[in-house]
Amino acid sequence: MSKAFAEPTIAEILGDFVANTRYEDLPAEVIAKVKEYVVDVVGCMVGGSREPQARILLEVLNEMGGNPESSVMAHGMRTSTMNAAMLNGTMGHIFDFDDDHREGTMHPTVVVFPAVFAVAEKLNKSGKELIRALVLGLEVMIRVGESFLGKSYYQGFHPTGTCGVFGAAAGCAALLDLDAKRTTYALGLAGSFPAGTQEWSTEGSWQKPLQAGHPAMMGITSALLAEKDFIGARTVFEGPKVSSAPTLSRTPSTMAALLMP
Repeated sequence: MSKAFAEPTIAEILGDFVANTRYEDLPAEVIAKVKEYVVDVVGCMVGGSREPQARILLEVLNEMGGNPESSVMAHGMRTSTMNAAMLNGTMGHIFDFDDDHREGTMHPTVVVFPAVFAVAEKLNKSGKELIRALVLGLEVMIRVGESFLGKSYYQGFHPTGTCGVFGAAAGCAALLDLDAKRTTYALGLAGSFPAGTQEWSTEGSWQKPLQAGHPAMMGITSALLAEKDFIGARTVFEGPKVSSAPTLSRTPSTMAALLMP
């Protein structure tokens, strides 16, 4: 361990927070509010389910196949957990009516809910376990988004995708009952998959909804790999290769302050 990271990293602190926060620790008002978000985003999924973007994605994923593990909203079918998360996340963001977080300049629930819903259904988890995972995933996604102070949006990134994968990974890690070390791995692995560009708006392309479905899918991938001890970078948020990147508009100390639970 290098001297610079002798203390717990941000991913380790978040990993411990996710692994050790119980449903009983959640404030009642948070539980009530997140239920509203679920109703809202499911409505958005149903609303977008018959649009051409959803139809084309459904066709492509059906051609690829998948074990019938998790449900696709409004289509009466099941597919693989990752495909279901991709489809549901994409459908939920087609109309852009899903909940929005202004400081993070992103749409949180449309990423985290499809991921945790798909995994919870596959594992036959309870409603309380689903809510716990959703709240923790949203907490991580929002904190990561806030750490950029909104500036990455104006650099051309789409934070729903770039930050959402961390929230999806955290929520799925909670459902998989990963310990703090493996939850840290999941967050580190999620750092390989942030993606999303504002260029969708230039000519009215259809790719913006994919930037909600993709991080949901890759958050699941990160958590499943971590479950099997696939090692992820614990320095993903403040390591030397990250903090020196010229496109990121925050210092490690600023990010650390905003990310601490």
